[in-house]
Amino acid sequence: MSEYDFAVIASPFAPVTPGELALIETVGMRAGAIILVIEGADIAPSVQMPWTAEERESLLRAGLGEESQGVLITSVRDHRYRPDLAAAALRSAVEAIAGPQSRILKVGGIDVEEWDYSEAPDFSADAEDMRGAFFNEGPEAFESEVPDAMADILMSFDGTPGYLALYEEQVYVEAYRDSWEAAPYPATLVTVDVIIIASDRILLVKRGAMPGRGQWALPGGFIDVDETLVESALRELQEETGLDLTEVAFELVAREVFDDPKRSSRGRVITHAFVFRLDGELPDVAGADDAETATWLPLVELPALRGHFFEDHGAILDHFGLLPPD
Repeated sequence: MSEYDFAVIASPFAPVTPGELALIETVGMRAGAIILVIEGADIAPSVQMPWTAEERESLLRAGLGEESQGVLITSVRDHRYRPDLAAAALRSAVEAIAGPQSRILKVGGIDVEEWDYSEAPDFSADAEDMRGAFFNEGPEAFESEVPDAMADILMSFDGTPGYLALYEEQVYVEAYRDSWEAAPYPATLVTVDVIIIASDRILLVKRGAMPGRGQWALPGGFIDVDETLVESALRELQEETGLDLTEVAFELVAREVFDDPKRSSRGRVITHAFVFRLDGELPDVAGADDAETATWLPLVELPALRGHFFEDHGAILDHFGLLPPD
């Protein structure tokens, strides 16, 4: 009899690494079945997350080969700034498969109360290296390191419109990083992002520039050296949407720092987010600067944009309770 009914491994699997495949095989000896949870199922395509949850599941099953028949796979949304929601979403996804009374072993990642826990290596750096090789050298760069079926799927992605768009973004990101190579220390960049709520609507922009061209985003950008964070937020808001907050009645209702080291493909970028609430009628807005368009979107329509937000902007909205829980 197995020690546990189920072993649970949660990871972005973007893509699954040889180390993760070996871990899955090892963990399988301790449990009757394995549940793999694909994290960040609602993250928009980027060089950090090139594949959808469905595509990552296909890569997983191809990597596992015949062993995939005994592996159960599910997914959860991105709650990186809400550990409570992340744990609740993970528990809900697993219990929907295993039931609430099963003996469960959680392997690596976040711990969940009432489950046993086992440490595991962090393979995120390996996955990052594989993504870099995928865009810089093509899937052939690690063809010998992954099972043939998995390599075939990666090969089929090469040359598609989705791949070409992300390749263009990868070229931009690498040039951007190279521009900071002369700095005496690794660059840590600071940005601001602005959430404007008015009449049950939120002001969003659609990005017109790399990275994240065509994705929905919060108005914002990099701070100037001679301004405060609030001044920067007001300036970026006006530059991208035409909205001058000094001309309307508003209230600053919240502010927070978001510093996930991997939140941006451009490097180490820390953002300060400000939440303002406006009174009265909706001011006119228009996209400018880096914003292709600017629009007042009803808050009830935000969930439909999951999978289309730039970088971690969906997770920022999630932190402030503007996206409904799973």
